[in-house]
Amino acid sequence: MTSRLLEEGRARVDETLNKGYAPSHFSHNLKLILVEDNRSSASLSMKTKIASTRERSARLRTLEPPTLIWWATAFPMRQWSGGRKMSGSTFDSLVDHAPLHAVQTQSLLAVVADDLDRLRQKYPSCEMLQNFLNNPITHCKVTPTDIHVLSQQGRYINLSGARYDCLTRLPDLLRHGIEGSRKYQEEKNNSVLISTALEIFVPTDPNTDDAYALVPIGTSVVWCILRELGIVE
Repeated sequence: MTSRLLEEGRARVDETLNKGYAPSHFSHNLKLILVEDNRSSASLSMKTKIASTRERSARLRTLEPPTLIWWATAFPMRQWSGGRKMSGSTFDSLVDHAPLHAVQTQSLLAVVADDLDRLRQKYPSCEMLQNFLNNPITHCKVTPTDIHVLSQQGRYINLSGARYDCLTRLPDLLRHGIEGSRKYQEEKNNSVLISTALEIFVPTDPNTDDAYALVPIGTSVVWCILRELGIVE
């Protein structure tokens, strides 16, 4: 049973990496595990299920942060929570084996980073969740190096070669691109006062390295921008 569940979990993680975004159960899992569960019920069977889920959530909180991120991706709540088909012994075995199978966690963190940010904004007063999210291991931001690695994995196509006479259009094109990105639109829809869509990386040694700007660009406008810059025809 454990081997089959681990195989299914690895398949979900691989699918997540290939798609480039977190599954719908990812945020729900972390909420269930890390946000205080205030559910109550008059039903004895439901009380038992809630209590069992709380016990299992406490056990999952003992996992290292990368392993917990892997778990939240690999196993939907309907599969592992109390009162479901998974027995206590199977759950314990799965938790024991999870650290050995939690691979590709750095690439996975880059994929789920936006979901982690949304949880951070949605539950600002939840100390347990905020401590988890502010852990340096889980506080992942996509950097130019990450994009290069992800392009090698087939998630991005690397295009360059803008014409010098087109660079004067860059400010307007980049603003248009940022405004069309999902990150910018999500922040705007959530009435966030400060946008994190533009990130600037300043070198600690300016004598040897350039600074870099990292901006998300809406996929609906990116090809138009590439044509305007003369990168593609």
